[in-house]
Amino acid sequence: MRIGIIADDLTGANDSGVQLSRRGLQTSVRFDVSDNDIAAEKAIVLDTDSRSLQQTEAYDRVRRAARFLKENHFPVIYKKIDSTLRGNLGAEADATYDELLPDFVVIAPAYPKNGRKIVSGHLYLHDIPVNETEIANDPKCPVDQSDVGHVFQKQTNRPIGHIYKQDLKNGFDTVKAKMDAFLKAGIPYLLFDSETEEELRAAATFVHQSGYNIVWLGSAGLANYLPDIYHIKDNHSMPAKVNTNASPVLLVAGSVSSVTRKQLEAFLYHERVEGIMVTAALLLSEQTWKTEIAKAAAKAKTAYSKGYHVAIYPTGDKSAVNEAQKLGERLGYEKAEVSTLIVQRLGYLTNLLLNDISFSGIILTGGDTAKQVCTSIGAAGIQLLDEIETGIPLGKLIGRHEIHAVTKAGAFGTEETFIKAAKILQGADL
Repeated sequence: MRIGIIADDLTGANDSGVQLSRRGLQTSVRFDVSDNDIAAEKAIVLDTDSRSLQQTEAYDRVRRAARFLKENHFPVIYKKIDSTLRGNLGAEADATYDELLPDFVVIAPAYPKNGRKIVSGHLYLHDIPVNETEIANDPKCPVDQSDVGHVFQKQTNRPIGHIYKQDLKNGFDTVKAKMDAFLKAGIPYLLFDSETEEELRAAATFVHQSGYNIVWLGSAGLANYLPDIYHIKDNHSMPAKVNTNASPVLLVAGSVSSVTRKQLEAFLYHERVEGIMVTAALLLSEQTWKTEIAKAAAKAKTAYSKGYHVAIYPTGDKSAVNEAQKLGERLGYEKAEVSTLIVQRLGYLTNLLLNDISFSGIILTGGDTAKQVCTSIGAAGIQLLDEIETGIPLGKLIGRHEIHAVTKAGAFGTEETFIKAAKILQGADL
């Protein structure tokens, strides 16, 4: 049996796909595919890069991806969404449903072991309602409420049924009876509570046992249980360990998440790391951005020659972000366009460096940053290998620069994540 995943950004594609690769399925993320590319694939992830698009364009991209997987005989299809509810959730659920016509779309975005819980239909991020966290201020996709159903119904008119914690506790018969009733009532979307991994596993197991035709919709947490419930195993997984080497690592940290900033501070404290901060406002102006990039490239090459890891990041304090946004407004850019342009410049810089320097690997944080870097360096996708921490995958780029890469959503990981990633990219054990 083959599994196809449709993800709305690159770090989400990677953190969901790696749940399959670490269970033995050879899994790759692809940016642009053809029938010949995937003929032998047991599991594939399509990155539609649609999280911050207009609703209609996101719908079209996801529906095309769903059609592609259907026509190429992937019987298990999983729609990956952001675990903090960012993006075009309702539109992309509708696109998947309209193309595949399942009995139910099962909505389970919880990821309890990574601090994401669904309690009575509300999403909590480390026990705080998601709309009371920094996710509410996301520059592209701010989340203004924690009620999962309400977030979806901003973009869909389809009714949503609810399977509660107590239903899961009562067992399969209760869940099946509610599903039967929802089907009879014409309710095709089902939202599942999950406060623990045990509840998330139960939700996946009970739904599969129901025998209904399902499209799964969730974060990397739910994806983790697909190989078990479908009894899928491939013994031809790629070796995860990187060959031991002494070459420095390149980190490109475009996310302004507070989690990423703490990880960056810890990494920069290391004695053999050279931090290179680029001024976000200077990256926006046609008169200054190439000079700013050239200065950063020169510093990076010098640091590499000394055997130092290189960490590139834009100014991320509140005043610098505000300055960049105000300049962007004066230059005629929308708020989201400012963020996009900054990460495009970071991608340009990364390509310059990889053309001249043989890093042992690359660390990319933030979905937009990861995708822009991959686009700039001509990557066609990522072959996923394993997880270095919960939701943080190790892979190998497919394309012109076939180097190992660790990608990370902005709000994932511990303070030591970058330090650990650098060691693994130099050959340390996972």
